[in-house]
Amino acid sequence: MNKTRAWTGCIVFALSALAVSEAYAQAAAQIQPLTPREPESEAARGETVITRQRPELDPLGIRAGSFLIYPKLGVEETYNDNVFAVRHQTKDDFITDIKPEISAESNWSNHALNFGVGADSGVYADFGDLNYNDWFVRSDGRIDITRDAAVFLGGGFAHEHEDPGEPDAATDAKKPTQYDLINGIARYIQTFGRLRATGEAGIIRLDYDQTDLVGGGEQSNTGRDRNVYTEGVRIGYELSPAYEAFVRVDGNQRVYDTRQDGSGVERNSTGVTSVAGVSLDLGGIVFGDVFAGYLGQYFNDNSFNDVNGFTAGGTMTWNVTTLTTLNARVARTIQDTTQAGSPAFLRTSGGLSADHELLRNLILTATATVTNDNYEDVNRNDYYYITGIGARYLMNRNIYANIGYQFVRHTSNGSDTTDDSYYQNMFRIGLEAQL
Repeated sequence: MNKTRAWTGCIVFALSALAVSEAYAQAAAQIQPLTPREPESEAARGETVITRQRPELDPLGIRAGSFLIYPKLGVEETYNDNVFAVRHQTKDDFITDIKPEISAESNWSNHALNFGVGADSGVYADFGDLNYNDWFVRSDGRIDITRDAAVFLGGGFAHEHEDPGEPDAATDAKKPTQYDLINGIARYIQTFGRLRATGEAGIIRLDYDQTDLVGGGEQSNTGRDRNVYTEGVRIGYELSPAYEAFVRVDGNQRVYDTRQDGSGVERNSTGVTSVAGVSLDLGGIVFGDVFAGYLGQYFNDNSFNDVNGFTAGGTMTWNVTTLTTLNARVARTIQDTTQAGSPAFLRTSGGLSADHELLRNLILTATATVTNDNYEDVNRNDYYYITGIGARYLMNRNIYANIGYQFVRHTSNGSDTTDDSYYQNMFRIGLEAQL
């Protein structure tokens, strides 16, 4: 498919989406015309522009006994001007994504049970080797033991792929590396008056397929296969209805299938994070949490230095009005890597986003994120700058449309880096149908 045909297909897709929406809107006469509205005097507690219920636009679902079934099908067309995420000799392409999904939610007065299954098939117009077929299944639920105690359980399986430009993706890969991700978590929450205690345990399994290389041959990824075991305890005390002070301690054990990787080093490690902070909820207008403390990852191989130090972070939401929501987030984590000579990198990320309800059925978004990956034991420091804007048009309760733009800039500094800095511009248009 050449670029002219791809552009034509994109335009036809957009016009078809609008035509279908108009025809469907005429058939759904029960939906009233949607017009701009004035800000209300007070936001509903904890709601945002994105999470707010819209009874005239939310899907009704299909009732099956005590469950509601929500089928959904999405189609997106994306133009990426640098599909291989490289600095020189960039290549552009169009990617068509087909996203079927179905979820089920219980409608019980006590307890809860949810299921979901979905897929994302991406087809490149010119570079078919980059095609992918991702899919997932998941389930989660809640057991209400008493009014003050509950157990939360969840888990799932996902088959995913690595896009070019990801930190550990092979630079000479012919096709995206596929991998399986399995996760499970159990959480118990108990309230004692003003005191609330939470304990949880989880597991993540990563299993990578081999990588097909440019020019022939394969690269084994068995050295990346691993289990990550996590556990944590959080104790919070309600100082007032608006503020809760808390302490949280989390641990992890990262256990690789092979004791030593191809370079002869052991990447198994044990980590801990200990923080204290405050959660606040000022009438649902401003809410979130902030914290500070210590984090560290300790490696079994003596040739690696441990990664540890100060950490701080949190999330904060501000409903400026019932039409505008601002979000801020900061986080520091230690991420494993298979880069030669380095056991891990300290990732520091911060972001801002804004959501604005221009009309009851038209939501505008803008985001900006900066991420720094500081690699241990090597002279490498990476930065990712990502900005984006978008719009979501709720044509009616069954058809949504979206459009967006994202800019990515990646820089890599230091004597142990390769020439992998790059820019990306991505334009997206999509249509989503649901019941």
